[in-house]
Amino acid sequence: MPIIKTSDELRSLVPGLDKTLKFDSISSLINEVETDILTSVLGFELVDTLNTIYESGAAATPLQKSLLSLSQKAVAYLAVMKYLPFGAIHISDSGVYVISTGDRKPISDAKLHKISQQLSDSGFNFIEKTMEFLEANLDEFPEYKNSEARKETISFFITSAKEFTRFVNIRSSRITFMALLPVMGSVEETWLTKRIGADVKAALLERRNNNALTDADKKLLPKIKRAVAFMTTADAAQVLSVELRNDSILINEFTSSESTIRAYRPDPSVLEEFQATYTAKADEVMDEILELIKPASVTTDSSINSDSGFYLV
Repeated sequence: MPIIKTSDELRSLVPGLDKTLKFDSISSLINEVETDILTSVLGFELVDTLNTIYESGAAATPLQKSLLSLSQKAVAYLAVMKYLPFGAIHISDSGVYVISTGDRKPISDAKLHKISQQLSDSGFNFIEKTMEFLEANLDEFPEYKNSEARKETISFFITSAKEFTRFVNIRSSRITFMALLPVMGSVEETWLTKRIGADVKAALLERRNNNALTDADKKLLPKIKRAVAFMTTADAAQVLSVELRNDSILINEFTSSESTIRAYRPDPSVLEEFQATYTAKADEVMDEILELIKPASVTTDSSINSDSGFYLV
C-alpha cells in the first residue's frame, strides 16, 4: 500500500503541481519509489510500518507522524522527478509526440534537466533527513534499529552526507554521498585496513555501533573518519564524474549545455592536483592515527585497551 494516495496529498508535498495532474498518471511511480528506493534504505519492515501508520491516521503517535511526513516528502519529490520525462509527451502507435497547447509550450531540455536535478536533490535529502530522524529515535522504531538496511549503513565509519561534509564539503548532498559509498567502502576495506589492521577496525566499529566507545576511541574515531573522507575524495576524482566548486566536490553525472546533456569532467591537470592534495591530506591524518595506535604486543603499559589491541599514547 502506498503512503501517498491522492493528488491533493501529492500537491501538498511538492509545490507547483497543477490541479490537472491526474493521480493515475503518477501512482505507479510512487509505488516504484517506495518499493525500490525507500525500502532499500529503511528496510521492508519499517516500510510496512509506515503503511500501517498511514492507515491509522489520527491514532499514530507524534513521532510516527513525523516519520511518515518525512518519508512522504522523499517519495513525492522522487516520484515527480521520475514523471518529468513522460509528462510532456504522448506515445501512440504512430510515434512519440511533444504535447503543446495554445498558451503553453514545452520546456527546454536544459530547464527540464535543472528541475529534475532539483527534485532529485530534494527527494534524496529527505531520505537522509528520514534516516537522521530514525537514528535519533531508534527505540521508537525497532523495525529499523534491527534491519539489514541499517546494518549496511552502520558498516561504514561515515554514515551520512551531513557527516561526510564535516570533513570534505559535499554540501550535504545525499546523491553525492551515495555515489561515494562504493569508493568509501573500498577505501575502508583496503587502504584503511592495511594501515590500522582488521582487528582494530572491526573492534572500533563494533564499539561505535554499541555506544560503548572508550576515551581512546573518542580521540581516534574522528581522525579515522577524516582520513577516510580525504582518501575517498582523492579516489573518487579518478573514477567518478566530479564537479569541483571552490571548496566543494559534487557528483555531477550530467551537465546541460545548449540543450545537450553531456558527461562532465574537469581538466585532467586540475583533477591530478586535486587528487594529490587529498591523498596528501589523508596520509597526513593517517600519520596522526598511527601515532595514537600502538600494537599491544610492544608494551605492558596498563593503558592497553585489551578489547581493541591498541592504546592511546
